[in-house]
Formats: sequence, C-alpha cells, structure tokens
Amino acid sequence: PVPLVAGGRVYVAGTTGRVYCLDAGDGKLAWEYPEAPSKPHRAGDEDKWIRCGSPSPVLLGGTLTVNAQGLVGLDARTGKPRWKLPGAFSGPLLAWSKEDASRVLVLRSDHAAKKTLLTG
Repeated sequence: PVPLVAGGRVYVAGTTGRVYCLDAGDGKLAWEYPEAPSKPHRAGDEDKWIRCGSPSPVLLGGTLTVNAQGLVGLDARTGKPRWKLPGAFSGPLLAWSKEDASRVLVLRSDHAAKKTLLTG
C-alpha cells in the first residue's frame, strides 16, 4: 500500500497486518495498530498479513480507514479503533461525501455468492 501523508503524519500499512503512524518531521513512531504483540510474528500467520495489493489508507473526518485484518477505522490522532468490519476487501478505498454524510467506499468479494459488493 502507498503511505498517506496528512497533518504532519505519515500513515502506512505494513505487510504483516499492522498500521504505523510516524511523525513526518522526525520519523518517530506516534502509534501502532494493533499495539505491538508480546510474541513475534510466526510462519503460518499468513492469513493475517496485508497483501501487497491492499488498498492504501484513507483519512476522512479524523478517522483513518485501512485494510488491516478486515476493514478498520482508527482515530488518526491516537490509533484507537473506532469501528471494525471483518471480511475480504479489494480495490482502492475511496472517500465519498455528500451534504453532511461522509463514507469510505470499498469493494467486498462474496465468493460463495459469486458477487462483488460495494460497501460504505
């Protein structure tokens, strides 16, 4: 995924399912999601990785949306989860706003039904 630079911060999704927020000026880690585990990543956890083709993070209204072991909305300042949506998502995350409503749109694959759904 391509990192997102906004408000003096750099948001980047790692390939092991983690999201990092760095200070754009000095590169210091501001927060990490999820918080660092006590055990190192082990082989066999590949289902928790972020694929190289995963969408880049989107910032909308103070919420950073990222594909990290499902779709997750994080407080951009603290990294604390605001909401989670499990599932397999593909394609870019798109910011959409109309009047007083804002959403992040993404495609969701339903392999059993052989459908691709638009989720907001």
